[in-house]
Amino acid sequence: MRPRFPAPALLALAAFLFAGDMKADPVLARLPVDLTLLTAGILSLFLLARWLRGARAVHGPGLGAVALWFLTFLPGILAAAPTEYGARKVATLCTFSLLAALAPFLLVRSGEEVDGILDALALPCALITLDALAGAGQGLQRL
Repeated sequence: MRPRFPAPALLALAAFLFAGDMKADPVLARLPVDLTLLTAGILSLFLLARWLRGARAVHGPGLGAVALWFLTFLPGILAAAPTEYGARKVATLCTFSLLAALAPFLLVRSGEEVDGILDALALPCALITLDALAGAGQGLQRL
């Protein structure tokens, strides 16, 4: 059996989910753009392309669970400090959380894509582990 490589959209999701860990790497920390924003933008473009090609979210019960989960954010949002910084942080948290929660509903449509997303998620895990081991202890401290 020939090994398969995850689809670019699934790699974009994995990169977005692990952007916080990856931007702690000294090499990636020098990027002139925030890695979380960059990967969120790339993932959003993949989602938009899928949406424009007619893909719609499946798994009604799963979407309902996500909606209920986001309703639990409301008390915290309402209690957040009414400062510009606080409003920006809450908006960013909710936007990124919603993107991370809803992306799989558009990207994963078959059993093969479930395998693909697991492969895509394993790749950053392996890179983070290798980085930690190569750091001779320094990498482990930042994880």
